Amino acid sequence: LLPTMCSAVATYSFWQKDLKVTRLLGLVNAVIMFTYDIFLFSYVGMVNEAITVISVLIALYRYRKKDCAINQYKNTP
Repeated sequence: LLPTMCSAVATYSFWQKDLKVTRLLGLVNAVIMFTYDIFLFSYVGMVNEAITVISVLIALYRYRKKDCAINQYKNTP
């Protein structure tokens, strides 16, 4: 049930034009699949999802930092 739900959410996230939404949904998927991997004792899956979570968090941080710089540039007189 969880892999099917994650596949549906991932498919939906890939249709989004906003990268922030895609990344947030990817983070949700990774956390759900990490939980699923724990129940299955899939160590390789857990490592994969941990790498995915770290990657998405870095991407969100970089996107936020870039977005803040753009907004600060626009607000200067």
